[in-house]
Amino acid sequence: MYNDSKDQVRSANVGSDDVALAKLLLKVDDDLNLLDCTLTSKGIQQAKALSSRWKDMKVDLIVFSPLRRSIETMIYSGILDAYPSIRAIANHMCTERLEGTCDLGRDPIQLQKDHPSLDFSILPHPWWYHPFEEVSVGDSASYWGRLIQVRPADDPYIELVPYFHDRINKFKQWIQDRPEKNIVVFGHHDFFFQMTAHNVDGEIVGKSLKNAEMISGRIIEDQFIWTE
Repeated sequence: MYNDSKDQVRSANVGSDDVALAKLLLKVDDDLNLLDCTLTSKGIQQAKALSSRWKDMKVDLIVFSPLRRSIETMIYSGILDAYPSIRAIANHMCTERLEGTCDLGRDPIQLQKDHPSLDFSILPHPWWYHPFEEVSVGDSASYWGRLIQVRPADDPYIELVPYFHDRINKFKQWIQDRPEKNIVVFGHHDFFFQMTAHNVDGEIVGKSLKNAEMISGRIIEDQFIWTE
C-alpha cells in the first residue's frame, strides 16, 4: 500500500543470510573475515527481486545504512536506476546493532571512493558504536581485533541496548524533521524490529522483516506505524 503523506517510510531488510548462519551455527562472531561482509548470491537475488516494487512509486529521498550489505541491497534492488535524480544518503543511525564483526563498517572516505554517486557526508568517523575514547580514532579491524584479544567480562564493545534504543529514536526524529514526504530506508532486521516495536498489554510487539522484505508506514509522534 502506498500512502503519499508526510513521513512515509519504506524499509527494505538486507538479504545477508550467511551472517546469521555464521553467528548461530559457526560461532565466528569474532572472525575478521566477516568484517563488513557482502551479500551472498542468495542475498543478491533477494535484492534484485525488489526491482518490481519501484514501478509507479513516488520517492523523494533514499536513506541507507553504511554497512556494505545494506549498500549492496540498495544497489541490486535497482532503486538507484529507477530514480537517478533522487538523493541517496547514508545515515549511521539506521545501522544494525553492533554485536559482531559483520556490524562494523568502513571509513566514510573509503566508502565515498567506492561509491562516488552516493552521499556519505553526514557520517562521523568512526560511525559505529565505540564505548571508549581510545578507539575513536581506530579503524574497524583494529577495533574488533582489540576485542578478540582482551574481551572484558561484560562485553562493553557490544552496543548497549539503551544506546541502541536512543539511536533509533534519534533516527525517527531525523526522519520527521526531513522536508521530504516519501522516504525509502534500507537497513537491518534488529534495527527495524526495534524501530517498529510498541507496547501491547505489557508485551513488546515489533515487525520482524524477512530478508529483502519491504514494509510501509508512517511515524506518528515517536511511533512507527506500518501499513503493509
